[in-house]
Amino acid sequence: MRTKVDCKKPEISVILTFHNRPDMVKRAIQHIINQSINCYELILVDDFSATAISLSDINFGDIALTHIRNEVNLGANQSRLIGLRLAKGKYICFHDDDDYWMEEKLEIQLNYLNKNPNVHVVSCYARTNSKILKFPSEPSSLALSIHNCVGSFSIPMIRNTNLLESFLNNDLTNAQDWHVWRSLKKHYLISTVPKVLVFFDDGQHDRISSAKNIDAYYSSYLRVALIDTVDILLRAYHYSLVKYHCSHTFFFRLCWGGSTFILRRYVKLRLWLEAF
Repeated sequence: MRTKVDCKKPEISVILTFHNRPDMVKRAIQHIINQSINCYELILVDDFSATAISLSDINFGDIALTHIRNEVNLGANQSRLIGLRLAKGKYICFHDDDDYWMEEKLEIQLNYLNKNPNVHVVSCYARTNSKILKFPSEPSSLALSIHNCVGSFSIPMIRNTNLLESFLNNDLTNAQDWHVWRSLKKHYLISTVPKVLVFFDDGQHDRISSAKNIDAYYSSYLRVALIDTVDILLRAYHYSLVKYHCSHTFFFRLCWGGSTFILRRYVKLRLWLEAF
């Protein structure tokens, strides 16, 4: 059995939001309980599941636990905000119910932030159903203006500041994580631990943060992609990509696919030049 590293008081607030899917919720909770350190509080936000999920069969031990249930379905983003406003920890880790953590996730990221006080967000690698997601060691503003290279909400550990709540408080239906990372990057450093610490479930089930349809998803995507993006060709790339994915006829998909292919070459060139 693994020996846990004990801490004097909770330094981390783990915020797990969920809607239905009791089996996934309990799996996620069990992986949180199995973390190699004890210095965290656990905040569970039930976003008005169809049937209240009973957790009486879970042994939480001496974990500081807060369990609330929304009176109506508010969505993942507002549920995270509710959890964040209850958080007492110096560091924040959000958690989606359909992902789960490796047992050293909190310990490794906590140690990294304690040793690197100039870093505000620390990400890590993640394993999906089919591959390993590897993120840049220090994601640049340019890279973050192109795509989400920090990961989903389940992946990073974040220092708790008022700016986090401000950036999380938005009306986006999707791409909220990307918006938060882009916003935080304007003020702070972001780094990545090159180790797989999260299993990110990219299956076809309905994720709490997923788009109900492709048009809705790319509407939010485009809003985030164009925030403070002044490069005309980069803006054109995002617009072309959205039109390609949202086109419903072969002809228009072919046209937008061609322009996206060309503009993607420009994007890769920008990233290549930045590396030097």
